Amino acid sequence: MLGLPLFLLSSLTSFAYCDSLTISAPITGPSSKPVPNSFVGLGIDGLSLPEYAGNDSQPNSFFGNLVSTIVNRSGSEVFLRIGGTKLDHTLYNASQTKAVQNVMSENLPSGANYTVGPLWFNALKLLQELPMNFIFQAPISVGTIQDTVTFARLGVEAINSTKLQAIEIGNEPDLSDFGSPQDYVNSWRQRAGNVSTNLTNLPNNIYQGLSLSSGASSPWNVSTIFHDGIDKNNSIKTVSHHFYEVYPGRGKSQPVANASQYLQTTLLNHTYTVSVMSGLDSAVTFLANEHPDIPLIIGEMGSGLAGGNNNATATKKILSSLGTAVWTLDFHLYCMSIGIAGISNQVGAPGWSFAPFAPGPVDDLPSGIRPTWYGIVAAADFLGHDVEKPKYVISLNASEDVIAYAAYQGDDLSSIALLNMKLWDPTINPGTLRPNTTVQLDVPSGVSSVLVKRLTGPGGLSLDNVTWGGESWGYHCGEGRPVQTGPVPETLQVESGAVNVTVGATEAVVVSMES
Repeated sequence: MLGLPLFLLSSLTSFAYCDSLTISAPITGPSSKPVPNSFVGLGIDGLSLPEYAGNDSQPNSFFGNLVSTIVNRSGSEVFLRIGGTKLDHTLYNASQTKAVQNVMSENLPSGANYTVGPLWFNALKLLQELPMNFIFQAPISVGTIQDTVTFARLGVEAINSTKLQAIEIGNEPDLSDFGSPQDYVNSWRQRAGNVSTNLTNLPNNIYQGLSLSSGASSPWNVSTIFHDGIDKNNSIKTVSHHFYEVYPGRGKSQPVANASQYLQTTLLNHTYTVSVMSGLDSAVTFLANEHPDIPLIIGEMGSGLAGGNNNATATKKILSSLGTAVWTLDFHLYCMSIGIAGISNQVGAPGWSFAPFAPGPVDDLPSGIRPTWYGIVAAADFLGHDVEKPKYVISLNASEDVIAYAAYQGDDLSSIALLNMKLWDPTINPGTLRPNTTVQLDVPSGVSSVLVKRLTGPGGLSLDNVTWGGESWGYHCGEGRPVQTGPVPETLQVESGAVNVTVGATEAVVVSMES
């Protein structure tokens, strides 16, 4: 259907760049599977749920407005995964007056580290007013089978029936106390089976399974767990695998002496990103061949997890700067192109440096927004809000520094993304001009102009003044709604079937076709 190369790209020399390239648009492999409009999702660390929801008298409109931003650009309700390791070690206490209670010091027989009360589930009810669908986690690592059933029942009762996307049982079993994948499968099937027996109004295949950690390795892989029988009863709806690309301050990475170098060789290195995603590629291939009706979801995703001082300046520049925003866009588009069906961007707890936003202003983040957010919005814009035609995304052969993707609506080319992965740090050579590359796009006949939106900021390590299409988001500026603070998107006229687009170092542009 999309087999013809509809356009050609060739890079022209500009400033520091002296290379030239030609790029066609082949359609190969699993990328021919349509990309859901709901691809761009969110995830909340379970114990932070009340902060994002607000309360009966004052719902968190900041969070609600951010959700609406994605909905308005994707044309689809956002799926929200509520879960994590802490929630997998949490049980329900009906008499508890607080929403969340830390009970680690009490050494409860159940093994729980936390308990939640009725107010926690009331926070879940508050979120039903937002344009969202929900993936809800019940525990497997603590308590009894009945504890799991109770937690799942309360979650299902709090979520509108039309908004329940899936139930998860447990989190990251490869990091838990299971002796083997088979032990996990046996426990999972027992608890999921009891949930289904007690909650008879649920579909059989209501479960998002596995939820493997980012570092999961053999034998903890998707194929082994399926061969061990996790879907014996055809109860798996989606498979979840988590992903965090870098770990600054941990192990071999400690300490981070040069944030620029670290960012350039990891997140801003597309080849590196593809290499560390090889396990996800294998999972996509296995499911496509053996279980084609079960998609893979990145159920928890962030740029990285930090050790030591999570809020150190160098760590922030790596985990959520303009450069990280460009990586975020690259990661989303690459996942679209290889057949992954969605990403839950982990917003986490307020102090997590990689999180795209907090539930509101916090001490070191008065705006409540980090640059990573802008890459997420750009990904939603790239896919587009038209829900009438299937969407397809392909990766294009480009250069080491300039990465390119194309999106189609049905048979028609709808947009092209160009990402310049070269790190621009103006503090290293003050007064020098930002390098850029001018790319010639040969567009299909019938396209008379293109709209260019730009993801940019002062420099690749910038933590502030990042914009997407000239828009900014913040708590005190728009309360989570977009505000035009920079140049509006640019309309360029097509001449002789081609148009030239410039993309600077550590910038990205999305070029949308207009007739």
